[in-house]
Amino acid sequence: MTSNVGGSGSVTGAVGPTPPVAALTDIVRAEIDLARQLLTTIQNEHAALLQQNADAVNKLGLAKRDLSTALDATGSRRDRLLSEWGFKTGASGTAALLEQHPDHTLADAWQTLHAVATLCKQENSLVGIAIGKHLMVANQAIQVLKSGARPSEQLYAADGTKTTKTAPQTLAKI
Repeated sequence: MTSNVGGSGSVTGAVGPTPPVAALTDIVRAEIDLARQLLTTIQNEHAALLQQNADAVNKLGLAKRDLSTALDATGSRRDRLLSEWGFKTGASGTAALLEQHPDHTLADAWQTLHAVATLCKQENSLVGIAIGKHLMVANQAIQVLKSGARPSEQLYAADGTKTTKTAPQTLAKI
């Protein structure tokens, strides 16, 4: 088998051009770094929510948005390379590339990226639950202030619709 390095940096062999997976590996490693930063930011956001630190939650939310934007841009770079090499974009393209051109370094990096992304998704889900609970408490407080009654329980009618039964509550006795 002969191989020549072409002007594009790809290696040509008996089975056709081999994409320079090192470039793709570098991009995936950059995604891993950003995803780890995002995970730390989400974890810090969760802690700030539990401490009811609104300023920190706002700052971390902005940092999370910036990291997500950077991750999207880096993922777009990966997709452009895959497309240039004739593969589909996204996870299916990377899987196809690894199937046709096995590379342990890229495969390990790709698995790490998926693991960190899964942790980000799980942690962000917990943040969403915490925000939902805070929102529910805030809405109940607003209800008490508006009407002097607080929702006591949510019930379902025979037709499946949700109803809320309120119980009167005295705010103050004069």
